[in-house]
Amino acid sequence: MIAPNGVDLDFYRPISKEKKYDILFVGNMGYVPNVLAADYLVKRILPELNDLQKNTKVLIAGARPTKSVRGLASDNVDVSGWIDDIRDAYASGVVMMAPLFHGIGQQNKILEAMAMGIPCITTELVNNAIGASQEEEIMIANDPKQFAEAYVELINNPSLYQRISQNGNTFVRDKYDWINIRKKFNEYFN
Repeated sequence: MIAPNGVDLDFYRPISKEKKYDILFVGNMGYVPNVLAADYLVKRILPELNDLQKNTKVLIAGARPTKSVRGLASDNVDVSGWIDDIRDAYASGVVMMAPLFHGIGQQNKILEAMAMGIPCITTELVNNAIGASQEEEIMIANDPKQFAEAYVELINNPSLYQRISQNGNTFVRDKYDWINIRKKFNEYFN
């Protein structure tokens, strides 16, 4: 049996907090796939999004931001660096966007955001490792225009936003809760 990654749902849970950012991206900002994703978000997706909606605010949060990631900061893009409680970053954003095209395996950042009720937009590559249902639990995009359109669709359709938020949370509870994973693991060995 292979034990999947999991999420501590007592820790990562929905938190009411002022939403200061339209989009957030969380991760180790010294890890090359995250560096490339942050760059793609700011340089490729944000211009597409600004054609549809002006003044989009973005938070790039995570430890060890490289010089190139720090260089993405602007009036509309905050690069936080280390945050004592990463849940504060998640809770301050309306939508988690993870344009990851490199790297393999499950992306815990997506599972954590979903557990906190934050709708996520990510690539097919990332979702293949997670297995969420498109437009039910997660939004899938594979180019800048698709990311921008998925974001606009989410924020302009409150019922879709709520459905993705609730279903994403339920999805993580059902499949990635450490308690459930431990039970299955114990059943396997018993």
